[in-house]
Amino acid sequence: VRAFTTAAVNALTTDQIANLNTAQVNALGTAQVAALNTNQIGAIETTDLAAMSTAQVAVFNTAQTVALSTAQIGAFNTADVRALNTNNTAALTTDQVVALSSSQVSALSSTQFAAFNTAQINAMETTDVAVISSTQLAAFNTAQTAALTTDQIGVITTTALRALNTNDTAALTTDQIVALSSAQIGVLSTAQIGALNTRQVAAIETGDLAALNTAAIRALTTAAVAALTTDQVVALNSTQIAALSTAQIAALTTTQVVAIETTDIAALTTAQVAVLHTAHAIALSTLQVGSMNTADMRAFTTADVAVLTSDQIASLSSAQIAAMSTSQVAVLNTNQAAAIETSDLVGLSTASVRAFSTAAVNALTTDQ
Repeated sequence: VRAFTTAAVNALTTDQIANLNTAQVNALGTAQVAALNTNQIGAIETTDLAAMSTAQVAVFNTAQTVALSTAQIGAFNTADVRALNTNNTAALTTDQVVALSSSQVSALSSTQFAAFNTAQINAMETTDVAVISSTQLAAFNTAQTAALTTDQIGVITTTALRALNTNDTAALTTDQIVALSSAQIGVLSTAQIGALNTRQVAAIETGDLAALNTAAIRALTTAAVAALTTDQVVALNSTQIAALSTAQIAALTTTQVVAIETTDIAALTTAQVAVLHTAHAIALSTLQVGSMNTADMRAFTTADVAVLTSDQIASLSSAQIAAMSTSQVAVLNTNQAAAIETSDLVGLSTASVRAFSTAAVNALTTDQ
């Protein structure tokens, strides 16, 4: 068989090709294999194709590759699949891609994966996507990543998902973000989290937010933090709220601040409270203000204290009133001073009492 000239091999009928046994097909030289036309390739029996060497498969041209039936594609061993050059990999039809087994997909090199077009990526069965390795996924470009269906995204292993580069992470659609499980969200690196845009962050399901650790929370850009929905803010736990940087806290909208649960407000650090804007301060509910610890109360800037409503002042506990600095007491206006409950005034130090403005003193009620 190896003695046939390439012209003679090319002249063999499809019936003759089909009648070659496995040993004969395996004996064909690479030049002879390269000489086969597409009809001859299609006539090779699957058992014979499975016996072809990697050297033989490596000389296939794109026309020969496209001519392979889905049954023939499925018959390739993993070494042969890996032997396909990138031009041939890129030439595979979507039906051929569907025909690849999980073990064949797992055997593909990163360069072969990089050669796939978006239609080929989109055609992969979920069982095959589930075996994609971190090395293979790292080879994806942004178009390939965006081409993954929500079902495909949902089956990518956490190990592989962490290999997505930041450009690919930024290319994920909001539907793909929604399709990610809590476990997948939880393994995203700080670099990947930092690459998410506002629409992507707003698309994270509230049930998945709990999977973000404090480092991941701090990795969110200030724009992303400002894009969180009120439902997402409510879903954040105390540890996550306390992990927000001062820049992130300052980026919160008043609507978001109002949405922070009282247990989470109580977890705010003094540094976080110190960066709240006056709009933040005045937006706080009486329950939120009342839940602040004394250190946080003292951390309010004088500008923030000056805008507190009389209802907010009235909601302060004796301990909170007593914790106010003389600078804070000094900026209280007449309405605020008059709103301090009589039982809370007792806790003020003499220095704090002396800090009241004359107008504030004049506004005190007879009961006070």
